[in-house]
Amino acid sequence: MMQGITVQGVTKHFGATRALEDVTLTFAPNRIYGWLVTRRATVKE
Repeated sequence: MMQGITVQGVTKHFGATRALEDVTLTFAPNRIYGWLVTRRATVKE
């Protein structure tokens, strides 16, 4: 039997804006989740 995955305590900021605070995400087994993810590359010289 497959078990789901739970991620707890997620907080996300975009600059000075707090988008998520102490969120719990639960992913059920045998489900397909689609996520739109954008990444910003930072290059430090």
